[in-house]
Amino acid sequence: MRSPFGASLRIGLSGTRITLLHSGGWRQPRFRVLAEADVTNDARAAADHHMTTLRHLLQEAQCSKLLTTIILADDWVRYFMVTPPRNAVRLQDCKAAASLRFQTLYGESPGDWQLDADWDACRPFLACAIPRTLLDGLQRIAIEHRLTIVGIVPHFIAACNQWRKHWRPAAWFGTVHGNILTLGVRDRQRICTVRSTLLANDICHERHWLARHVSREALILNLSAPDQVQLCGDVPEQWITEAAGPFTYVQLDMPTPALDSPMSAGAILAMTGLRR
Repeated sequence: MRSPFGASLRIGLSGTRITLLHSGGWRQPRFRVLAEADVTNDARAAADHHMTTLRHLLQEAQCSKLLTTIILADDWVRYFMVTPPRNAVRLQDCKAAASLRFQTLYGESPGDWQLDADWDACRPFLACAIPRTLLDGLQRIAIEHRLTIVGIVPHFIAACNQWRKHWRPAAWFGTVHGNILTLGVRDRQRICTVRSTLLANDICHERHWLARHVSREALILNLSAPDQVQLCGDVPEQWITEAAGPFTYVQLDMPTPALDSPMSAGAILAMTGLRR
């Protein structure tokens, strides 16, 4: 593939699908889906199978020497809140607290996961964990295809970074991809917890499910319900058009005309984090 100045590659990687998205040049940026492939559900936890499929897609699309951003769907990622110890003064103190919190929550060795966070020694912070086997596989493929990785970013984090300036004061923020809803619960302008929910197929077609879910989460957390839920990703149309009580729902990343064809769920994932 010819790589004009400013061209880049974005990869959307979920447990069930891989999407390659090519961005044009600086002058007239356009986005084109190069390849997509489904991956069987049984292989979701097996990064090796995904790496084999990704290698095949990159070879077929002749992708090399490109700046590359990889967006990981939230089925690869674990989110959790960490309260720093009272005597925390260094970054290492926060990292130790995050490792202990992860092991307590999931009963697994933190050494098998890459932990990253919005580190803060003064207040609770959001952390995430990504399997090291997945990250190591992606780095090997990047070397093989002479790709320069700009970032490997979880879907929810990429969407937060992209849309944070557009958050309403009393709104919650969420992302949807595949069968996972990741909901950022906000209190006093900060994310106080993140709740991931596995969505059954019929839920996506149920008009008032999201309103009931948000109300229930607010009660569980002893927080005031939001006046709006701002969403990104492959959001079911029924959720956006519903109106239930005091809630309103807004999709921040509406479809863009920059693509040559309508966006698939994989393309929506791969485009997360791009400036609009």
